[in-house]
Amino acid sequence: MGFRICLWQRPYVLEGTEVYTDAQEKNVLAEKHGPFVFLFVSPRSSIDFSNPQAVAWYHAKLYKALILGASSIKVDFGEKIEPSMRFMRYDGRQMHNLYPHLYQRAAFEAVEKTKGKGEGVICSRSAYAGSQRYPVHWSGDNSANHENLLCSLRGGLSLGLSGFPFWSQDTGGFVGTPSDELYIRWTQLSIFLSHIRFHGNPPGYREPWNFAPETQAIVRDYLGLRYRLIPYLYTEAQVAAREGLPVLQHLVIYIQDDPTVYNIEDQFMSGRSLLVEPLLTQNVSQRIYLPARSCFDFWNGQRYKGRKWIEREADVRTIPFFVRVGTILPFTFPCQSTDELTLDRETLKIYPDASGRVMYETLTRTKSTG
Repeated sequence: MGFRICLWQRPYVLEGTEVYTDAQEKNVLAEKHGPFVFLFVSPRSSIDFSNPQAVAWYHAKLYKALILGASSIKVDFGEKIEPSMRFMRYDGRQMHNLYPHLYQRAAFEAVEKTKGKGEGVICSRSAYAGSQRYPVHWSGDNSANHENLLCSLRGGLSLGLSGFPFWSQDTGGFVGTPSDELYIRWTQLSIFLSHIRFHGNPPGYREPWNFAPETQAIVRDYLGLRYRLIPYLYTEAQVAAREGLPVLQHLVIYIQDDPTVYNIEDQFMSGRSLLVEPLLTQNVSQRIYLPARSCFDFWNGQRYKGRKWIEREADVRTIPFFVRVGTILPFTFPCQSTDELTLDRETLKIYPDASGRVMYETLTRTKSTG
């Protein structure tokens, strides 16, 4: 049916299980030198990812699930390393920040080995310098309110400036239950990110069918728009991997000689050509800054000159976004899965500059075999 499965796991082995007994016999766990109780329940021990034998043991556990058909691993946690712990190569204090990095590398290698070169995708939260080599990442447990919608975006922009190209968050907020309006606004923002997921702590479910019929219709339309934008987003992901630029870009990356953009944290560039202004409050109007270079309003085609503020009305059905002049924006047809995407049914929307010139770029796109 086009679904791919990502399995959720933690790097802590539950005591009293067969897996724990096996790990102890093979000496692949860190020494605790004190109690380690994960999330207030269940004593556990951490896998020692500084030990090559432990990495090999861990790989063998993941291979079974990946060979059965799982496509990826949700590499959660990794930040619970105590100073009293001892690893093969480090003490607990040295390992505290490094642990999630080694953990993600091990999971990434397992997925890539079973799925093939270029198909090593995991989903991780805790990270360290260099962890961008093992994509993708998300922000962790946010809350279902407008304040967290804003602070999640700010965190993603900062992470992009730190060298992480692929970032997302729990759309709708993890804790609590979003209102229909907030759920729509969060979805509208998320379709422009490199990856998107709806995820929440029960009973705050995030599936669209838990919301009002009108909300379902609006969300369905925006998810359809995301699928139509996949050729563009995939191209920008290729650029991100090749050049290190994030897909979610702070405006200062887009234009560095305009001091006005330095402190703007409620707008962003999706790739190099789409300027997005999400509605982060319950207002239906927004002041938007258009940086240097002209752009077109995606919805009505109106052209604006850069370096100016404008006021834009946007009811709950609309997220303002703009297309840079000189862009050829590829659209595919509406579909239910990336398995349905082909290159023979695309529409090119052209946004010429004053002289009629356009930007054209060709990047090889290969269909995923995962």
